[in-house]
Amino acid sequence: MSGLLRQPTLVEMKQKAKVLHEDITKHWITRQLIILQKRINCANEKGWRKELEEYLEERELLQKPSEQERLLRQTPKIIEELIEIEQDPPAASSDSSKQGNISGLTQELVMIDID
Repeated sequence: MSGLLRQPTLVEMKQKAKVLHEDITKHWITRQLIILQKRINCANEKGWRKELEEYLEERELLQKPSEQERLLRQTPKIIEELIEIEQDPPAASSDSSKQGNISGLTQELVMIDID
């Protein structure tokens, strides 16, 4: 089994996706609040009342703990897909006998779909 890596399980992928989603979402909220503050300042300086109101409403919504919790609960959907590995027929060389025959193995491909 030299050189082969163990395929991650679906449960491991779900856990990793959940942790990454939480981390990315928290950073996105922080970044978005900074961007909105800059836009609010710009709209206030230039007298853009319509945009100012939109930015203030969006900032107020993002600052609410209930909205932040809602965004964090939207976890990515994990889709399992099994794919069979196709191997060339074993050659008569000594290299192929050293590596072993892995023609019967299946690989697990996990796709992450973020809604």
